[in-house]
Amino acid sequence: MGDLESPSHDAHDLKKGLADDDASSGPYRLRRLFFRMTASCLCGVVCGFALEKGRVFQPGLVRDQMTWNKLALLKMYISACAVSMFSFSILSVMPHTHRYMSYVIRMHRIRLVDKGLVSSMIGGSLLGAGMMLSGASPGLALAQVGSKVDSSAFTRSYTTVIAQIPFLHQHRHFLRFRKGLGNWWQVSYCCGVVVGTFLSAVASESVGSVTGVPSVSAFFGGVLLLFGSSLAGGCDSGHGISGLALMAEHSIVAVPAIFLGGGITATIMKSWL
Repeated sequence: MGDLESPSHDAHDLKKGLADDDASSGPYRLRRLFFRMTASCLCGVVCGFALEKGRVFQPGLVRDQMTWNKLALLKMYISACAVSMFSFSILSVMPHTHRYMSYVIRMHRIRLVDKGLVSSMIGGSLLGAGMMLSGASPGLALAQVGSKVDSSAFTRSYTTVIAQIPFLHQHRHFLRFRKGLGNWWQVSYCCGVVVGTFLSAVASESVGSVTGVPSVSAFFGGVLLLFGSSLAGGCDSGHGISGLALMAEHSIVAVPAIFLGGGITATIMKSWL
């Protein structure tokens, strides 16, 4: 554990270099920021397009996955994880990206130092329960907005805005993202997912054709999506696509917990509701 808390000199120097880049002024900083925003947006567009074409954003299909009636979501999930693992492997051995990849891996592990395995397991279970209730995940909710699924507004409104307001000043995790233009790449990526999904839906003439879940279910599902992701130290994509590809032990615990929590919630809904 000590090596995680004390990064190597190379990682330390790289972190300082990245910080110097962010602190630099003039045309170089603007070009770097423009490239980051553009690349993030394009990646989001590709992701949104793929989610819509795979039809895995549909609330009914998400719920069917949690009951193991249809496995389309799991198949795409495993495929994305495999591609992510392959990409990380390539970046780790390429001369120009090796140092950056080593730094990213180390920082990913350090970020989870304060999270116990039990926390990841409980958070993953809550996230899975939220996916079953809302028929979405933090990432799929963006695709649902782009394809105009009627329940997406209730799910997304809570997971992005309302749930964060009470914790803005108390939670250090949120304070890191309140300032700095560099943090806007995430907004650019999310907008790209919405745009990509919308363009794909328009091309296939399927905008607004998918039926959502009841508004109450979508709202409370959004509650569990946010708190589950926060407690687990990542969402289904962060743990499943990035974390598993890096063989992070927290992700190895969190991902099965997501499906376990969703399955238990599905059983309760089927028996009592």
